[in-house]
Amino acid sequence: MPLSTQAERAVAASVMDTLQSLASLMRAIERLNETADSQTREHIAQLCRLAAEMAQDAHNELDLIRERAAQPGRDAATRA
Repeated sequence: MPLSTQAERAVAASVMDTLQSLASLMRAIERLNETADSQTREHIAQLCRLAAEMAQDAHNELDLIRERAAQPGRDAATRA
């Protein structure tokens, strides 16, 4: 579904940036996971929680964009 407004395109770009950041974060978590140190393991758990929150936020933003794009006549109503 094409994005119809500059704001929607900006949000979509932001979401894509978040997803790319998540990929980097997950690679870092994988590297940290190779250690047996308990303090590092706790740090990994915190990073996993952060990654999950970021993924959920990105998913929610994409859902919102899709919902807005699917609303018929939305652009006409916002211009009025």
